[in-house]
Amino acid sequence: MVIPIGAWGWLYWGWTAEQTALDTLRPKLQPTGYILRVDPAYAPLQHSLGRYGYVLDRVRLLALSESTTPAESQLVATFRNVETLCLWAPHDADTGSAFKGWAVEVQ
Repeated sequence: MVIPIGAWGWLYWGWTAEQTALDTLRPKLQPTGYILRVDPAYAPLQHSLGRYGYVLDRVRLLALSESTTPAESQLVATFRNVETLCLWAPHDADTGSAFKGWAVEVQ
């Protein structure tokens, strides 16, 4: 399968934007951090692109610490395919759990 260079460039541009935002957020990412995976609908296209199929990988889960600043949280809009967004706080002395937090399923 051949994909026009313009289409691949558009996919690469989106992938690069996400990677840049991830690099900025990396200090705030929690143990689960983030999950990159391709939408199952695009799996055949990713396979046909071979080693260039990485451009279809998108962030699906993002777990940030509570110390994330408002400016950093605005970067979340960069991840258009996020399905789950988690905010984690440090150790909860009341329950003894390592982390407390919440997760939101993004529609």
